[in-house]
Amino acid sequence: GVTSMLYHRHGVSYQFSGDYNEYFNNYLNMDAVNYMQLANQYLHDTYPGIITIAEDVSGFPALCRPVSEGGVGFDYRLAMSIPDMWIKLLKESTTDSQWDMAS
Repeated sequence: GVTSMLYHRHGVSYQFSGDYNEYFNNYLNMDAVNYMQLANQYLHDTYPGIITIAEDVSGFPALCRPVSEGGVGFDYRLAMSIPDMWIKLLKESTTDSQWDMAS
């Protein structure tokens, strides 16, 4: 997904808390950001009705802002961390009584 392109370390084994310093540092792959900006701008210019979706688990700021505003240009973000948590719950829990909805 997009997360593995955004960061030189591919976002692996890293927890993102929302602090901007976690996103904009030496681990950010600016070549990949520029590529995605160019690709999104080209696609939106060439196919005005197109919708682009970024699968991202990092919560990268401005991912779904237009390139003209300094964003990456995607229309929507698919945050896979939530579906991944549901899959984990379903695999590990066998009955409703085992689901701890508070944590």
